[in-house]
Amino acid sequence: MDVASFRNNLESPQMMIDRQRRKSDEVDNTAAAVKGVGIGLGIGAVIALSSYVETGDVGTAAGQGVALGGIIGAILGANAVMGKSVYVMDLPEANNRLKVDFAEGLMARQDVGYVARLSDPAEADSLYGGRYRGTGGVVACIDCQLRNCPESPNDRRYGSLPKHVHIRNVLVDERMRRRGIADMLVEAVEGYAKEVGAELITLAVDNTNDPAMSLYGK
Repeated sequence: MDVASFRNNLESPQMMIDRQRRKSDEVDNTAAAVKGVGIGLGIGAVIALSSYVETGDVGTAAGQGVALGGIIGAILGANAVMGKSVYVMDLPEANNRLKVDFAEGLMARQDVGYVARLSDPAEADSLYGGRYRGTGGVVACIDCQLRNCPESPNDRRYGSLPKHVHIRNVLVDERMRRRGIADMLVEAVEGYAKEVGAELITLAVDNTNDPAMSLYGK
């Protein structure tokens, strides 16, 4: 979960929930309710116009627009009055959202990952104003995948390449760059590739990304 939080702009599931709650608390529920009703009526007008174009019956079109627009507006307005205009996730949902969005391959054991953490865990709460509080001290990460061999968790074949390790993602926080951290992560992948008997390491990189080209060209 620390890796997922790191990739989620250094924001843990609980921090994400807290941000949503703050945003919800800042909302003017009355103004949001009025806006919701207005949105509903606007949708109703579009429905009425569409119905009139299709049927040519003004009465039917107006009735459908008022009815459907009124229902939508009432629902949106009621949600706003009850403070539900901003959705706030619960912790299990937030955990799952981060896993799916940022660490699905690792969680499914299809990828192998390595991280760089602060040497002193206490610095997660103090360094750069607690910048790494939500990541458990993770400041960089890399993940890779073993491919084109029986041991690979992924059955897909990638061209005619022999057994290899493919680097999927490398990320170093901007405050921690130019310290050799990316080099150490790539070296960790190289060690893994030797351990599993891979014949080569592959990756995809934009040739305009000069820092990446420099890193992988070593």
